[in-house]
Amino acid sequence: MTQFNATNGYPQQVAYGARKATRPVARRPITASKGFKKARAVAILVALVWGGASIVSGQSATASNDHVAAHFTYVNVQSGESLWSIAERVAPNENPQEWIAKVVTLNNLTDGTLVPGQRLALP
Repeated sequence: MTQFNATNGYPQQVAYGARKATRPVARRPITASKGFKKARAVAILVALVWGGASIVSGQSATASNDHVAAHFTYVNVQSGESLWSIAERVAPNENPQEWIAKVVTLNNLTDGTLVPGQRLALP
């Protein structure tokens, strides 16, 4: 049997002898639970106390005009030389692969290609 539902205006199938559908319960808006609110408040409080303590203690990062001098030994690449041959000549007691990795990092080399006259800083 089909009856007309007055709450939403659409036909609704209702079994014989069944009660009419009631209105849905109004839902309250979704809000954070009390436990979550407390945890958030504690986290903010801890962050503020930690930040304030670091400012008061004076251990914050500051820039200075102090220069740290780094001294390197340099070598000029000769024609036909490779990183491997330079490693064998300059650091014969070290592992060539590890030494070459240090040179590549130190000089920002993208690959092992060298150009005659190129100046390399040595670790």
